[in-house]
Amino acid sequence: MRKLLLAFLAMISLMLFISCSKKELNYTVTEAEGIKTYHNKNIPADEKLEIKIKELFTIDSEDEKLNDSSRTINSIYTIHVDYDGNIYVLDNTRSNIKKFDKNGKFIKSIGRKGQGPGEFGFCITAEIMNEEIVCNDYDAQKLVVFDKDGNFKRNMIMDKGVPQIYEMLNNKKILSNFNFWEVIKDEVYTTTTIILCDSIFENRNDTLRYVRMKTLRNSEEDYRFNFWGRAVKDDRIYLSRNDINEYLIDVYDLNGNLLHTISKSYIKVKYTPKEIEGINKFIKDYSGDPEAPNTKLVYKKSISDLRVDKYDRLWVDSSLAPKKEAENEEFRGYSFDIFKDGVYQNRINIGFPEGYYPAIFRNGKIYAYNKDLSSIKVFDY
Repeated sequence: MRKLLLAFLAMISLMLFISCSKKELNYTVTEAEGIKTYHNKNIPADEKLEIKIKELFTIDSEDEKLNDSSRTINSIYTIHVDYDGNIYVLDNTRSNIKKFDKNGKFIKSIGRKGQGPGEFGFCITAEIMNEEIVCNDYDAQKLVVFDKDGNFKRNMIMDKGVPQIYEMLNNKKILSNFNFWEVIKDEVYTTTTIILCDSIFENRNDTLRYVRMKTLRNSEEDYRFNFWGRAVKDDRIYLSRNDINEYLIDVYDLNGNLLHTISKSYIKVKYTPKEIEGINKFIKDYSGDPEAPNTKLVYKKSISDLRVDKYDRLWVDSSLAPKKEAENEEFRGYSFDIFKDGVYQNRINIGFPEGYYPAIFRNGKIYAYNKDLSSIKVFDY
């Protein structure tokens, strides 16, 4: 009897060992100078992973029940959500910000086009920082600051350049990037600096990353598409490498210290003719110049965007995760590579309504917007 028991326990141990060994085949971990790298293969750790979304409400471009022209959204440039769930829509065409409550009810319009107090010109980001709304006015090279009720507070002249994108990290630090252009031997370069600041763009020497990249004119690299995917959750910053050859994500703490790196097997992918056509249309529409030169892009960036959900899973929008048609023709599926604790879990396909791009994960919800319809949909998951 004892021998049978020992044999049974040995068999169970062998099965557990084989099972663990199979899981370990999904990834390996190496360490250099105290920094770990998770090397993932295209083998899912969770073959049954499934994520479903549920639409909660929609913010359309107009509300027929309101006799208020300031409510109309002409063009959505960016959206931001505070920790109370209020939604702020930057309407670049009208140079103002529409504020909605957590249920999508219109509260007020903030700012207007101009150069006076509380006015701004070409703005691409309106972020909530320390209970303030901070807009970057590229025309006037300044930041325009409102309180969350929309009252103008101050202008901040940015003599060292206006940040392009920025966000507050746990009300402690600010993550942002600055882009600069220069000509070297008839070649045009763009220099992107990603920084962490202790307060609103002070102590700018606290640099997280500095990269110089060629622009469109003399390379397949196009400065209009030189971007990093990035996401922030609690005490972690996720930044993808701006690369066409490798699939790499660096994970930092809020002091800019590299904690570990995530990699995944990758073979570079070419744009399809239809995708190139779409990019060229975007360039012409965005610039307002129908004669703007076409892109010379050939290969896709390995990673285009990152998000972290309420379960601390990292969602990676990758060129290896193609968009697919969902069963319902009104919905287009977005595919994401899902990671947990540095390990690739699976690739999931989620059907969002046609034209809606899942832009922001905040307060346990997904905020997706459609630029053509100037509309926003909010989902639970």
